[in-house]
Amino acid sequence: IDNIWSYEVVLRAGLRLHSLQVGAPIRAVEFFWGTKAKRPECMQDPFDVIFCSEVIYEATLHDKLLQTLHEVSQIGTVIYFAYKRRGLGEDKFMEDLRKNEGFKIRKIPENFFYEKLRNNDIHIVKATRIL
Repeated sequence: IDNIWSYEVVLRAGLRLHSLQVGAPIRAVEFFWGTKAKRPECMQDPFDVIFCSEVIYEATLHDKLLQTLHEVSQIGTVIYFAYKRRGLGEDKFMEDLRKNEGFKIRKIPENFFYEKLRNNDIHIVKATRIL
């Protein structure tokens, strides 16, 4: 996919398909971290599950991301992070999520990964909010 419009079309089609399969609405909305006052209506209540893929590579945005994840979660919320380790503060982010935001962190072993993702320095982490 070579442009954002194509990506959005594919994303929305996938969401519609998965909504039909699970029998419940699945929504994707644009939201900029750290903008609590400008939250879309569908983001007023805490989420049960949050998926984050390739969002922790920019250390200068970690504080805003941590703040936002804390605001949109509640005790029991599970957040899955998928990322490639690049040495750009990923470990510090996970430690801050654990220590400062009250999440239990568990790395998913590679043997649970799709085979093509194994041995590529890809990490999947399950973070469960406990405080």
